[in-house]
Amino acid sequence: MKSKIEELEQTRTEIKQLCKDATNLAKLAIKLKLVVDLLEEDSGNLDKDKARDIIDDL
Repeated sequence: MKSKIEELEQTRTEIKQLCKDATNLAKLAIKLKLVVDLLEEDSGNLDKDKARDIIDDL
C-alpha cells in the first residue's frame, strides 16, 4: 500500500503532465488559428507547399 507521501508525489507528477499537455494543446490551437487566418486572408491564393511551409515555421 502506498504511503500518503507517495500518493501526493504521484498526484503532483500527474498534474505536472496535465499542465504540459494543456500547454501543448494551447500552442497547437494558436497555430491552427494562425493558419486558418492566413488561409482566409489569402482567399485561396496560397498553394499547398507554401501552406505547409508556414505551418512548419510555426
